[in-house]
Amino acid sequence: MSFLLDEPGAAGTEGCFRRLDRSPAEPAAVGKQDVYNAPNGLGDHGDPAVLPAPGLNDRATNPYTARFHDQGLRSILASFQRLFHSDVGGSPEVCLVYRMSARIRYVVDHRACRPPQAWTLRLLVVLGCSAGVGGRYVRAQRPASSVVVAEARMLEAPSTIMLVGTVNAVRRSRVSSEIAGIVIDLPVRQGDRRNAGDVLCRLNAEALRLRLEESTARLGALQAVQEELEAGTRPEELKRLQALLDEAAAEHDRWTFEMDRIKRLYEGSDSNAKEFTDTRASYLAAHRRKIASEASYELGLNGPRKEAKARAAFEVAEQQAVVDRIEHDLRKTTIRAPWAGFVVRLFTEVGEWVPVGGEIVEMVDLSTMLVRVDVPESAIPYAKAGASVRVRVDALKRSFVGKIAHIIRQADERARTFPVEIELDNHDGVLASGMFARATLASGPSAIVMTVPKDAIVEKAGVSYVATVMPGQQGGLVGVLTAVTLGSDVGDFIAVTSGNIQVGTRVITRGNETMKRFPKPVRIVDKTGTPIGNVEQRIQNGEQSIGD
Repeated sequence: MSFLLDEPGAAGTEGCFRRLDRSPAEPAAVGKQDVYNAPNGLGDHGDPAVLPAPGLNDRATNPYTARFHDQGLRSILASFQRLFHSDVGGSPEVCLVYRMSARIRYVVDHRACRPPQAWTLRLLVVLGCSAGVGGRYVRAQRPASSVVVAEARMLEAPSTIMLVGTVNAVRRSRVSSEIAGIVIDLPVRQGDRRNAGDVLCRLNAEALRLRLEESTARLGALQAVQEELEAGTRPEELKRLQALLDEAAAEHDRWTFEMDRIKRLYEGSDSNAKEFTDTRASYLAAHRRKIASEASYELGLNGPRKEAKARAAFEVAEQQAVVDRIEHDLRKTTIRAPWAGFVVRLFTEVGEWVPVGGEIVEMVDLSTMLVRVDVPESAIPYAKAGASVRVRVDALKRSFVGKIAHIIRQADERARTFPVEIELDNHDGVLASGMFARATLASGPSAIVMTVPKDAIVEKAGVSYVATVMPGQQGGLVGVLTAVTLGSDVGDFIAVTSGNIQVGTRVITRGNETMKRFPKPVRIVDKTGTPIGNVEQRIQNGEQSIGD
């Protein structure tokens, strides 16, 4: 089947394909049933100014009799495919044409015509014919990206082994209650992040408040008694005791005189025995009262005994401990986060009774993560605490650099492997406990391996790439991403174990973020941004050193 490109406006269309191999019974003009009103394949991104086709609108120079055969149309499609994957495949013009190829395929498959816009067909004629009939396509001139390069080199690095493991939180705690009580508030849910000291749960504290008031009052009474003892006897009390002492002394003096007088009379038979006995008894009573008054005064003057003061102090301390314990329990009715982390599990709910030691929530600290892997006994001699380890987390499609934190020197007797924990910084919070991880650890003596600078590694969609520089098909230099497999770190370099990087290969260390898996024009500059002269010729000649 062949087609004829109609003049714009013919058959009520804006330029369309006319069938030329129709039967005699078919009309010469295209009927409405032969027109497929398919949408414009370009949408708002089409631009009639892109790659214009001069002369197609000029009746004197072009009779609009360009013929296309099925084989030619399919050749155009194949050419568009090659053009899209070439070193200019990322240009807007080629992307435009690649999208237009769907419309050509539609015409070929349906053997019919449809009314695309005239400028769209002009674009297809020029680019399609130039690509399908052996013409040269118009090469999009894109500015070259400035890049800094370095060379792949052979360095000594330890043999490595890749082990699978699990990402775990550096700390995990089941926060429990120190007292028993009813839960009246639980302001957290699973997944919440809490800082150190934030409230996790509150228990009913009314009974403890009442006990605290009672104990505090008792403590005040005991403290008052202690203060009284420490202050000693009041001055007024000492005056009273002094007065009693003076009274007793005076009474003692009076009965002493009277006893001497009666004694003389009794010895001279001038007094009888009863009078002598009564006087003697009064004298002795006055003497005892004087002694008692002197003792009372001395007691008041010296104050309370030190044993009484000590007993009062112990009673105060005992009651103070009771008050402190109740205050402690009262504070513990509010359960707080011991450190910053995430709540991952709840063990209670509002209204439930929590016993002493009852679990409230489970928290994990994700600021630092530990990747636990089982290292074979043949590799454990090469595992050193503090050694750098590269860890890849498939779920995040990202690699991390950590260090060996713990080597547990007790093997699994069945597997003959030793647990090793690798510490990873998680300041950005992307790692979560339980993730699957792959760690690359040293497993043998050092050997000479291929390495590239760490800055040359690009992570895209979970794959590690190195952007290499090579001569372009149309001259100049192009950069393209090459997928690689990584090994151990060697200072600022990292081993490449995939075998697709050769010694002296130029790899991009700055500007590689913009590289694609198809060639992209580049120009090599130094670290200051100054272009390096004759780089293209030297790379094409295979020279091994161009300088960084």
